[in-house]
Amino acid sequence: MTLGALINQYINEHKISMRRFATMANVSHSYIAYLVNGAKPDGTPLVPSIDKYRSIAKAMGIDVNDLIGMVDDDIAWGSGDRKDNSMTIEELRIIRLYRIASERDKELIKTILKQYESNISLSDVS
Repeated sequence: MTLGALINQYINEHKISMRRFATMANVSHSYIAYLVNGAKPDGTPLVPSIDKYRSIAKAMGIDVNDLIGMVDDDIAWGSGDRKDNSMTIEELRIIRLYRIASERDKELIKTILKQYESNISLSDVS
């Protein structure tokens, strides 16, 4: 489900306006409208920053990690809504799995990544 669809569902279930939700989330009404509609007026997708996710989660009364787990959108991890800083849900899941892994498993993961890194050029990473 997209973030916009979750917002729309929340608005409908709580019988509040999009404008009211935007105030609760401390973001502009137009920003929420873009999310709900799935794109900016010019058709380009909107990729919310993690800070926007935090604000929206707070307005919904849920933990930001729970909100992130519910969506299949990209997340911009920088300070703006830049697609090149986005992280997919799959990447987030990998990070979560790493965080809960045992120290032995973390060392194995690091070894695999170091081996992979040695086989690719640095220009592939940036």
